[in-house]
Amino acid sequence: MRKSLVAEQGTDSSFKVITSIANTMIGSSIIVYPIIFIKEGMLGSLIVLLVIGAALFFTCRLLVLHNRQDEIDFGVSIKRILGPKWAKLNSYVNITLIYVVSIVYFMLICGNFFDISSSIFVEAIDGYQPPPAQSIDLTKYSQQYASIISILFTAPLICKRDIDLLMKFFKFTIYLVFAYGIFILVALIKVFANGELHFTDQYTLFDPDFSTVAGAFALSFLLHPVGAPILKRNKVQANNMRDLLLGYGLTAVIYVYVGFIGGLTCASKAREV
Repeated sequence: MRKSLVAEQGTDSSFKVITSIANTMIGSSIIVYPIIFIKEGMLGSLIVLLVIGAALFFTCRLLVLHNRQDEIDFGVSIKRILGPKWAKLNSYVNITLIYVVSIVYFMLICGNFFDISSSIFVEAIDGYQPPPAQSIDLTKYSQQYASIISILFTAPLICKRDIDLLMKFFKFTIYLVFAYGIFILVALIKVFANGELHFTDQYTLFDPDFSTVAGAFALSFLLHPVGAPILKRNKVQANNMRDLLLGYGLTAVIYVYVGFIGGLTCASKAREV
């Protein structure tokens, strides 16, 4: 099969390409964005998000501009422009990045699963109080047991070769993001109705130490390794730059909404985390 066929087989509409771009960048870390905004400063986090998002968009745009139609990904472009040694270094960097990101996401899965399951046990079992997630406690259900259960669920997925079913499910995960957005909206209405919104004493506007939020957003806007394959599925290749911008814009809007509006709904509880 010729590489040029990758460019000839574009069948996706601009809407599908834009949502694919957003869907690729948005991950489970979006769940903790309200807490990040609260702890790192509401306005400060917003500014850092927009700056990092813009920087990563322009660097991804440069990669797309220099990627030829017969090159299936950016690794081929790097090999053409800089040579085999730099292409191999790029492969090593991508492998390391994927490895680190996988560890981060697995930790998020374990943490979220423990929070959800322990809250169920609190309601179902009299006298049960979950131990702190940072502690090691094997005498009762704890973060350690939740992590073991998470491994049992995720390990088969890692070993699975046929990922067609997973990819079909992946197409619908963007709807889960919108469902999360509806949940945040309902929670905000509840906060307003109960008169629990107090701007003066609950919210930090700026925090000079923004390393945590900067690192989170740097990973959350990362599209570079897979940007070219997504855009090559675009039916109208002339719209690639526009759709890339709209994809980044949609992602930024979702992050701002979840982080800022979500932060307004959980300020008092986030201080306790």
